[in-house]
Amino acid sequence: MDITEDCFIYTPSTVAAADDNPRPKKKRRKAKEPDLSTEEGPNHSFIPLLDGKENKECMELRAQAFNSIWAAKEAKLEHVLTEANSETVSKITSYIADTDPLEHLSQLPTGLVTSGLATSSSGSMYEPIARKTDEVDGCWMIRVSAADCSNLKNALKAIIRNGTGVTEEAEDILDEDEPLTKRKTKLLNYDLEALEQHLRTKNASKCVLFFQNSEALDGQVLGDLVDVLCSWQDRIAFMILFEIAVSVELFQEKLPRNTVRQLCGTTFESKSASEILDLMFRAATSPDDKNPLYLGASTSKLLLDRQEEHIQSAKGFISALKYMYMMHFFNNPLSVLLSERFDSFIEPIHRTSVRRLKSFSHFITDLKDEDPARAEQLEHSDCHLKSELPAILSSSRTTLLTLLDALQTLHAIHAHSGSKQPLRWSTLYTKAMSGDLIGSPLYRELLLSVRKLSSDSMTALLSSLTSISSLKLNRLPSDLGSLLSRATKATYDSPDVETHLPILRSAYDPTQSTTRTTVISQRITLAKSQSTLSPLDSEYSRLTTQVHAHLRNYFTSALVQPREIPLYEVLVFDAKTAVTGALGAAPRRAMERAMERPGDYLDCECCRDTHDGNGVDRQRAGGQLGGLKASMPPTSVLWQLVQEAGQIVNVEDLWRAFETVIADEKAAEDKDDMTLALFYRALAELRYLGVVKGSRKRAGFVQKTRWKGL
Repeated sequence: MDITEDCFIYTPSTVAAADDNPRPKKKRRKAKEPDLSTEEGPNHSFIPLLDGKENKECMELRAQAFNSIWAAKEAKLEHVLTEANSETVSKITSYIADTDPLEHLSQLPTGLVTSGLATSSSGSMYEPIARKTDEVDGCWMIRVSAADCSNLKNALKAIIRNGTGVTEEAEDILDEDEPLTKRKTKLLNYDLEALEQHLRTKNASKCVLFFQNSEALDGQVLGDLVDVLCSWQDRIAFMILFEIAVSVELFQEKLPRNTVRQLCGTTFESKSASEILDLMFRAATSPDDKNPLYLGASTSKLLLDRQEEHIQSAKGFISALKYMYMMHFFNNPLSVLLSERFDSFIEPIHRTSVRRLKSFSHFITDLKDEDPARAEQLEHSDCHLKSELPAILSSSRTTLLTLLDALQTLHAIHAHSGSKQPLRWSTLYTKAMSGDLIGSPLYRELLLSVRKLSSDSMTALLSSLTSISSLKLNRLPSDLGSLLSRATKATYDSPDVETHLPILRSAYDPTQSTTRTTVISQRITLAKSQSTLSPLDSEYSRLTTQVHAHLRNYFTSALVQPREIPLYEVLVFDAKTAVTGALGAAPRRAMERAMERPGDYLDCECCRDTHDGNGVDRQRAGGQLGGLKASMPPTSVLWQLVQEAGQIVNVEDLWRAFETVIADEKAAEDKDDMTLALFYRALAELRYLGVVKGSRKRAGFVQKTRWKGL
C-alpha cells in the first residue's frame, strides 16, 4: 500500500469471503450491471441536499451544470498544456527532419532537452514530440526509460523491445506455433540486428532514441551504450534525445570524455515549471463567459502551494481543479443557479437559502440606503426575489468579469513597462480575490509606470487594451495617433533624420532628468534637474497624465471587494476546509488515528467505544490496560505499546507485553505459535511504516523513529 495514492479501498473480510464460492465462475448467475456510459451515469453520485428537500430536477441540473462547465474547462486546460512547449517541439522536430545521421559516422547527433522541473510539472515531452515526428518520413522513435538501463544488456533489450513492440513472451508463443522445419535462427534479445530487420520492414531511414529521466542514467553504462550505437551507425542511423532536469554541464560531467567526443550535441530549452503552472492557472481563472465558476483566494493559494511544494504534475493540477469544481456542485445546493434552466425548477427553500448568504445580506444592507422599498421586497417577497434573481446573478457575473478584465489590464501594463521582474497572473489573481490588490505597493508601482512609458510603448499598450470590452479608452488611442503623426512629420522635415527619431518621452521618464554633482568644502552635493521638454514632449506628457487618470478611475471601480459581490458563494468556490483533506492530505496523522482508533475505519463492534468523544480512552483513564484488546488488529496493539515505551525498546519486553494482550483469546495449543507470528508481522509492518528501526548499537532492541503528534 502506497501512502501517496489518492485513495484506498478497504474490502472487509466478510465481503472477500462471499466471493469464495465453490461453484465455478462460468456457471454463476450474474446480476445485470448498470451501464454507466448513459446520460444518467455521471449523475448517479449526486444526492438531494437541503436535508433531502431538494427536488430531483434541481439535483440533475447541478450534475448537468458540472459536466458541461467542467468539460469546457478541461478542454481549455488540455489545449494550454499541449501548446505550452509547442515552439520547442517544433524546433526538435525540425532538427530531426533536417539532420542526416550518416554524414558523420564517428558522432551521434544528440539533442539535449533541458526542461528543469517542467518534466514533473507538465509530464514528459515524449508524447508531443512523437506526434510531430510521425509526420516526418522515414523516422522511427523509441522511448527508453532510465529504469530499464541498469546495465548495457538491459538497455539494449529495452531499445529492441520498445522499438519492435514484441516482448519475450510473445516471441516464445510465436516459436511454439511455428513448425520445427520452418523455424529460423533466433536472434538474441539484445542483438540490434532484430531492430535493423524491423526498421527495414517499416522503411525507416533513421531511428531516434528518446531517453527519459536521463540524469538518472549511469555514466559508464551510457558510455558503453554510445560505443555500441556508434558501431552500428553504418547500418542503423541512430539519433539520441536526452530529456534532462539538470544543466548541460552537470550532465556532461558524468559522461566519460570519450563518450562526449562521440556525441554531436544541440540544446533545446523548454518552459520552466513555474511558467507552465502560471499558464494553466491563467487558463483556469481567466474571464470567460462559458465559465461561470471561479476560484477564491484561499482555494487558489491552496492549489498553487500544492503544486509548488509537492511538485505535482500537470495532470495532478487538472485533477485537483476538477475536485474543487465537483465539491462546489456536489455540496452547494445553490450551484443550481449556474445552470441556464434554473429559473423553472428552484423552490422557496432555495430562495430562503439565498437570503441566508452573507454576500446577499450585505447587498440588502447597502440597498436599504438607496432603495428601501426594493430591499424590503427582496427580503420578504419570494415572487419578487424569483423575478429579480436572474438579473442579480447576471450583474454579479458582470462585476466579476470586469474585475478579471482589470487584472488583464494590469498584466498588460507590466508587460509593456519593461520591468525585469516577472509578474505572474496567479499573484494578481490571489491578491484581487482577497481584496488586497487595490492600494498595494504592486498596484501603485504598475499605475505609476504608465506615466513613464515612451510613445512606442504607449502605442503598443493601448493597442493591446482595445480588446478589453469593459475598458473604454474613448479618444485616447486616436489622440496618441494624431500626436505621433505630427511628430513623424516634424521628423522628416528635419534636416538630420537619423538623429531625430519619432519617439516621444514624458516628463516622468527617468531619461528626462539629469543628476549634477557638486563638491564644496570636501562635501559632495547631488542635485537633480529636469531637462527642457519640446512642445511635442510636453503634449505627450499631458496625454500620459490623461491615460493615467483614466486607468486609475477604471481600477477604482473595477477592483471591488469580491466577497461583497451578491451571490459570491454561488459564483466563486472558496471553501478551503472542504478540500484541504483531499488536496493537502496528512497521511501520517491518518495513520496515527488508524493505529490508535481502528474502530473509526473498520466499523466493527470489537474496536468501537474504546474512546469517548474527547479522544480519551475510557478504560485507560481508570488505570487499566483495557484500552488494548485482543480483538484489535495486532499492528494497532503493537503501535500503542511502542508509543508507551522510550526511544529504545527491548524486543523481548515488547513481546511479553504483546503476548499478554493478544494471547488471552487464543486456544492453548496454538497460542504461542500464532501469537509469535502475529507479533513478527506487526513488527514488520511498523518497520515498513517507518515507526521503528533496528538498533545497530544494541542487539535485540528497536529504535523509535516517529513520535505521536510530532
